[in-house]
Amino acid sequence: MYRLIAILIVSGQIRATEISSSFLWGDNDNNFEKVHKHGKEWHSNMMNNIDNYFKKQGYDITTEPQLHHGRADLGVFKKDKKDMYVEVGTTSIYKLCLNLYFMKDFVILIVPKDNKLIEFVK
Repeated sequence: MYRLIAILIVSGQIRATEISSSFLWGDNDNNFEKVHKHGKEWHSNMMNNIDNYFKKQGYDITTEPQLHHGRADLGVFKKDKKDMYVEVGTTSIYKLCLNLYFMKDFVILIVPKDNKLIEFVK
């Protein structure tokens, strides 16, 4: 599966970018230091944080939108922008590969930590 992602990146079919910053989701009231990392509370808090971040920018947000294979945690949509799908925490490499291979003209954001994301653009 990792080979498929590497082939898609090297062939230019997708672009992958890792972004790290303590201010990824703007100015918000959430204090992630008080929440257990990668627990139910962290996941819920992070989804709310991402939801609020994109709503402030005029995006429409849906919860658990259908992908080619499986569902994402959040769908982020705006006219004249690529559809964006957000996975908070971990996701299956199998699901990621299938969606990167079969879907067209979209962005997948994987948010493994408060201050890091991996963006896949196709």
